[in-house]
Amino acid sequence: MRQKTTLRALDVFGGCGAFGLALAEGSLSFDITHAIEIAPSAVQTYKLNSPETTVLNICDNDAVRYIIKKNLNKNNPDDTPITKATGKPVEFSLWPGDTEVLIAGFPCQPHSTQNIYQNANNIKTNLILPLLSLIDHLRQRIIILENVAGFLSC
Repeated sequence: MRQKTTLRALDVFGGCGAFGLALAEGSLSFDITHAIEIAPSAVQTYKLNSPETTVLNICDNDAVRYIIKKNLNKNNPDDTPITKATGKPVEFSLWPGDTEVLIAGFPCQPHSTQNIYQNANNIKTNLILPLLSLIDHLRQRIIILENVAGFLSC
């Protein structure tokens, strides 16, 4: 009998962990090792829900810039992301091969057909772009993006 392999996962726009941790628990195949979330209160909840996960309370754009520059040995101290809760710099490492799965439940409010205040100019509309850069750089084997009705037409 073949032994089951657990895949290491990065949860981007992790919120309180509901989407990523539900996938991990439901599949029994993922271990969420890293998460990125900008909202300090959501990070606190994520850490309570999954104390073994490294949860970074930083902006996705800052995280992507830092990861890529660090991996290319082109970063400097000014590139270090600032933790939203404390305002202090946070250094971390995330290299290609550290995770095999990327999970993203990106902010869907600008895309959702249920939002009567849709606005294509909403800054959250473009968060998919740094996410695609991160996917291109880290090269995970499996990418899981939350499906939101209206995403492709926004």
